[in-house]
Amino acid sequence: MKQRFAIERIKHDKSEVKHVQTKTKQSIVMIVTITLSYIVSSVIKAVLNFDYTPFRDGLGIKLLLDFGLYVLVFTVIYYFTSRLLCKRG
Repeated sequence: MKQRFAIERIKHDKSEVKHVQTKTKQSIVMIVTITLSYIVSSVIKAVLNFDYTPFRDGLGIKLLLDFGLYVLVFTVIYYFTSRLLCKRG
């Protein structure tokens, strides 16, 4: 009876470790994605000479362009970083 509980506890501990590793990988992917997305979208805006300030320009089409660029870059980078990290792990 004690052996059965010991085996079940080991299986439970392994699943907990795997769960924590998965959560850690997801956190790393999100941090890397947010950071790289900000950098890449800033570079693209600088190259295109796109300048948007909400207080000066208001809420209009420039806001949609700025936000859309960030979302597009974020989506692409998230896809590649999650695939890369899943292959390694």
